[in-house]
Amino acid sequence: VLKNNASVYLENSRAHFVSEDEPLRLGTLKIIATRNSGITLDNTSIDNLHVSLSDSQLEDRKGSISQLTIATDSLSRIALQAKHFSKAKSDTTNYE
Repeated sequence: VLKNNASVYLENSRAHFVSEDEPLRLGTLKIIATRNSGITLDNTSIDNLHVSLSDSQLEDRKGSISQLTIATDSLSRIALQAKHFSKAKSDTTNYE
């Protein structure tokens, strides 16, 4: 269980947050992903998720997110569970 603030910076990399049995519990998580990076959330419970994507992707497979902020460019892809759409605050930036 990680209830502190954590930051993850990805460049042309992958991060998979997963837990087999009980959900992986995270407090505030900030992710900055660039240059074809990918983030997968699988069986996670996150209080505050802040994601910044540049030519990258986010996939939310299973779990819960209490608050979600997304900043993205036109090349990035996001796959969220429908229950998280209403919680999302988003900003699309043109990096071209």
